[in-house]
Amino acid sequence: MWNFFGFEHTRSAVRAAFFILCFASCLMIQAFSCFAAQPAQQQKRTAPASNVPKTGKPATATASTAPGTGEQTATAAPDAPKTGGQRIISAEALFASMLVNAENGQPQAMISVGSLYEQGLGVPRNFTKALEWYARAADAGEKEAYMRLGVCREIGMGATADMGKAVAAYEKSASLGYAPARHKMADLYLNGRGVPKDVDKGFDFLIKAAEAGESAAMNDLGQILRAGLYGRKADPEKARSWLAKAAETGHAQAILTLAAMLKDGVGGKVDPELALRWYLVARKAGMNADGLAAVVNELQGKLSAKQAQDADKAADAWIAVKSKKQTGQGQ
Repeated sequence: MWNFFGFEHTRSAVRAAFFILCFASCLMIQAFSCFAAQPAQQQKRTAPASNVPKTGKPATATASTAPGTGEQTATAAPDAPKTGGQRIISAEALFASMLVNAENGQPQAMISVGSLYEQGLGVPRNFTKALEWYARAADAGEKEAYMRLGVCREIGMGATADMGKAVAAYEKSASLGYAPARHKMADLYLNGRGVPKDVDKGFDFLIKAAEAGESAAMNDLGQILRAGLYGRKADPEKARSWLAKAAETGHAQAILTLAAMLKDGVGGKVDPELALRWYLVARKAGMNADGLAAVVNELQGKLSAKQAQDADKAADAWIAVKSKKQTGQGQ
């Protein structure tokens, strides 16, 4: 059991985090994913404005891609208005454009079409069609598509729930090297869901996912090593290292845990200024953890005015860089 400045997390909370964080990485579909920019003439041909239903809800064309596929941007029609140097494209136009690409055999566009159907963006929500497009992308060898198929099969989205088929899809995605799927397999083996419980195998999957840079996996590995869960020997130093990596990706739980470890000197030296920086990142990002204001005030009282000011500036700088990366402006 561990404590974040006033609230505790138990073993069951970590297990729940495995399930929730993995699913979030898969189900948090990015609204306007586009995996290959099209020439302006092709866009004009595939998504003419006269054929696109209008909802009055335009969407920026620089949205992120689906999880694990890299950061790319959608290109708007040549006559679309601009904002901040970027063109605007409606969800309907984006769907029309992606559908043409998908029907022309582009696997990542197939995932995009499935995502748009799943979210009901630019097209009426249709889970059955979402599943169909994910299946087509999987048949084309897309490792992320197998992960999405697994989620659909596990929760019964677009088809009857079938854990056996879900596990098979997760395993295929993991075998192709998709880090979120390896994280998912870690969850299944560590907790014996859909497969016989095998902590060693689960831990191996978790390490592979973390080493591949999967944010939630890095956090979970750090939490397990910090508290000595699943029969593992506690290793605060390694835990702090993994949590620092997860925190840099913006993982909320990792940020709070790392800040607490820095504040208390767990797994390394006490570093109140760096701890304050991470707590300020949490507060400025809108996290509402119990005791957050109190611990910020406590650290500010222990530091000099300059140190507190430096921590505040560092937090602002970190958030600015992260925001630019998320909007594609930091590329």
